[in-house]
Amino acid sequence: MKRVRFGHLHIAYLVFLGISGWVALYLATSSEMGEAGFASLFAHHIDVVLSFLALGMTAQLLSFNAGANLQVSLDSAFYVAAIVLAGPVQTAWIAAVATLVDTFRQAVERRIGKPGDPVRPLRHEAAALIYNSGTAIMTVLIAAALIPPSGCGVDTSWLKEPWPLVTKLPLLTAIFLSTNYAAAIGSLWTQGNRLFRTFYKVVLPSMGVELMLIPLSVVLTAIYDEANPFLFVLMGVTFLLFNLVVKKVVSTRAQLQERVNELKSLNAVGTAVGSSLQLDQVLETVMSETLHLVPNARISLLALNALAPGGQRDSGFTIFMLERYAARFRETNMSRPDGLLGYISSRKEPLLLKDARAQGARFGKESIEQLEDARAFVGVPMVLGDECIGVLAVISGEMGQFDQGTKRLLVSIANQAAVAVQNARLFEMATQDGLTELFVRRYFDQRLEEEWHRARRYGSRFTVILSDLDDFKEINDQYGHQAGDLVLKNFSQQVIESMRANDIAARYGGEEFAMLLPRANTKDAVGVAERLRIAVAAMRINFKGTSLALTASFGIAGFPEAGMDDTTEDIFRKADLALYKAKSEGKNRVEVWTKELEKKLPSGAVIQVRKK
Repeated sequence: MKRVRFGHLHIAYLVFLGISGWVALYLATSSEMGEAGFASLFAHHIDVVLSFLALGMTAQLLSFNAGANLQVSLDSAFYVAAIVLAGPVQTAWIAAVATLVDTFRQAVERRIGKPGDPVRPLRHEAAALIYNSGTAIMTVLIAAALIPPSGCGVDTSWLKEPWPLVTKLPLLTAIFLSTNYAAAIGSLWTQGNRLFRTFYKVVLPSMGVELMLIPLSVVLTAIYDEANPFLFVLMGVTFLLFNLVVKKVVSTRAQLQERVNELKSLNAVGTAVGSSLQLDQVLETVMSETLHLVPNARISLLALNALAPGGQRDSGFTIFMLERYAARFRETNMSRPDGLLGYISSRKEPLLLKDARAQGARFGKESIEQLEDARAFVGVPMVLGDECIGVLAVISGEMGQFDQGTKRLLVSIANQAAVAVQNARLFEMATQDGLTELFVRRYFDQRLEEEWHRARRYGSRFTVILSDLDDFKEINDQYGHQAGDLVLKNFSQQVIESMRANDIAARYGGEEFAMLLPRANTKDAVGVAERLRIAVAAMRINFKGTSLALTASFGIAGFPEAGMDDTTEDIFRKADLALYKAKSEGKNRVEVWTKELEKKLPSGAVIQVRKK
């Protein structure tokens, strides 16, 4: 169940309940005051009204988040006592004013940027204002209508008898709480929460705490003395202190739970980034886990110091960005380390901005659109030894969404990410050919051996494609090695674009290339090789004003098609035989090894069998 599907239903629910409460209050007020006027409602017990209003507003100020967007304030005992001592209509007005003030306060805090509490559209704030006040009104009026305390606000002599105190008031409190939480459950449902889980995990514990306060409403009512309100005030203040303690306990428990979750998640991040040496996988894992751990972030950003040829540090950044709910990260280059990223990289210090749009100008001009539009921003350096290899950052479109806890968490992630990224880069440098960016021969041999063992054990298949550039020596001799390098780069790019995600392509020799296609038969491999052959033949490479054309030949052998008992050397030899056939038949061809092919080879054929 997704919350976005219930957006309009949730707003409609809030507005309907809120307006219903205010309509009920209007009708009750009109009936109560008659011809005497509105002021007459509070004329005889203004001190009681002001006392309970102060207590109610303070209790609202001490409210806490119980989870699932449920805000709890332990004010029910005050309102139940107020129903008896001031009257239902007067108490409804007390609850309405206290709730209006508190809801407005929370809206203002969101507008100025409160961590963990994103800004909501004005229509949502208006709906919340109507709902919270209207629900408070309805709760008071319904509870008083179902359990009417006789003589309330006028003649309270019946409260001197113990029996009404221990029967009516607890029952009145229970009805009050039940009505209040019934409205809250409806609100949670329209937000897409799972009702049974939310009820047992959130609503029931919160309601249980408030039910424990039933004796307080009894005591508050019993000890109130208009002539000497000292004990009443003392008890009210004591309860507010208890409320404060409960809020602190809940807050501390939430912080501890959050810290435990952070440690678990950091452990998971460490395991995830340490399980791969592929740089793309490491980067995606770091950024997706960062978004998971920082729910208020809209974008996670990882800026790596660019590497110049030979593995030396460049002056710019390679920027990787992942938006929440996006399937894949985006990559861009930044020629100079400007703005926030350059500042963090050069200082090697974390940076937290509540409003990056207002504060960011002093750090220099931004070159990235997402940083120009950012409101809340946290960036931390990825440091190894004395060197900063990059910057990890989170961005939000709402100001004030990050705090010191977010910065601390990002520092922990960045420390692990720096090691994982550096290991992946070193692995990449050790396993990739610097010119073509394909894997080197040794890595290909290792993966071929692994795939062979896997295929024999699980009964799967794989295919090897060998390729050789036709007449490559002539290009080198006529145009020089710079032209040859350009041809190799362009061919390699075509190879990369033709491969599937799990395929392995390597530069096996000077102009010789090898491709491993796991779980592919020879028919699949022929399709891949033919597409690559056609693409290469269509290429025109511009070298100093000269258009260079290129063709390539391909040889294919598959396991187990070529032979169940073949070793990796046998498979490679058969692919090499097929490649020889393609070259000898006129080049720019794709050939598949068969027994007939091997029989027809001339006796003097030279086969390029690899050597260990």
